Amino acid sequence: MSHFFRGVLAASLLCLCSLSARADGPMTLDQGYFIVFQGDQPVAREHFEYVRSGDSLVVTAVVERKIRDASGVEIKFEKTSQTVLSEFDFGMRTYLSKQTFEDHSTVKNVSTDDTTLTVSSEVDGAGGIDRIVRPAGRLYVMDPLVFSLFDIICRSLSPQSFTKRPIQLITLGATSTTTEATVSAAGADTVRWGGKRVVTRRFVMTDPGSRFTVWMDPKGRMLRLEHDGSGLSVVREQPAVVAPRKKAIARK
Repeated sequence: MSHFFRGVLAASLLCLCSLSARADGPMTLDQGYFIVFQGDQPVAREHFEYVRSGDSLVVTAVVERKIRDASGVEIKFEKTSQTVLSEFDFGMRTYLSKQTFEDHSTVKNVSTDDTTLTVSSEVDGAGGIDRIVRPAGRLYVMDPLVFSLFDIICRSLSPQSFTKRPIQLITLGATSTTTEATVSAAGADTVRWGGKRVVTRRFVMTDPGSRFTVWMDPKGRMLRLEHDGSGLSVVREQPAVVAPRKKAIARK
């Protein structure tokens, strides 16, 4: 890893440690799993966790997937990410991810100020930095196969009432770009989750190249996501349903 990226990682860890040292201490607010399906087959699993630390929310995710190559050999894919947000308005402060696949390692980092986004990317120890003009408004990161990033959007939009509204995205890839997406309300829907019927808010999220439908519960948590046309869906793992206890029959 280059000296620059060691510095980026060290600064991120120092920031996190500093936040954790506050008097109130870190507190886990939510955690769980997203199961990723292709058609009806589960293909990946993502563990996520929301931790409140000082005035920040630290959202971590670990994505794991096993893929077989043409010869049938199983290859492990793993991606970890850390998003640091403002607790008050979900404004993004930093984003860091590391992907490991086929003996290659990819590290991406996003930091932001009032006018500029700094996006650094490193593949197997070599990389570069791009500086992008920051679009106005709240900004959300999109990084392939990290679906908790959609959950962050849900929680950010949850307190708001709207028919249609734009959101600003920074999409990470071979070339990282900013784009405007549109979120449209699609009415209420009822889904079965955790053994109960839950009334959800349904949204459609579109950008120039894709369309997603998202179901969000009253707490703002994403319960389901579907990508139009590909057969890809993501479901938040349901809690275990505890069967009701049978009352003992008194004997005379």
